[in-house]
Amino acid sequence: MHPTHQPVAVTGDVELTPADVLRHAACYLQRHGWHQGTYYADRNRITPPADTVGAIAMAVYGTAHDEPYHHHDGYRLFLDTVDHLADHLAYAVASGSVLDDDDLFRWNDEPTRTIEQVLALLHDAATAWDHAHQAATTGGAR
Repeated sequence: MHPTHQPVAVTGDVELTPADVLRHAACYLQRHGWHQGTYYADRNRITPPADTVGAIAMAVYGTAHDEPYHHHDGYRLFLDTVDHLADHLAYAVASGSVLDDDDLFRWNDEPTRTIEQVLALLHDAATAWDHAHQAATTGGAR
């Protein structure tokens, strides 16, 4: 995605960017729990513990979907957010700041993974989005 393209979802009077969604996903995980292996630990709960992508889906859709990659309201924002997070993870692995697998699903499910690492990745990716798009809209960093 080009840095000047800023996908947003409009909810009432609020426009959400992938950075907003990543921060909401981190908050969701802190409040409701992190999970490995599937999107959600218990689909019968209104707010089930979720994996990284499941938390993004909860932040965008507001409810657990068994198949978050199917077209739902907010799908474009969901996809843009997951793509940005996956790109950020791949960059972190390539630069050596994260010594792990660059596949987001395998990264989440790594047995030694911790929620602190997941939260750090979500917040770092949100900050990277903000910096890239602030520079694109202001003519670059000074």
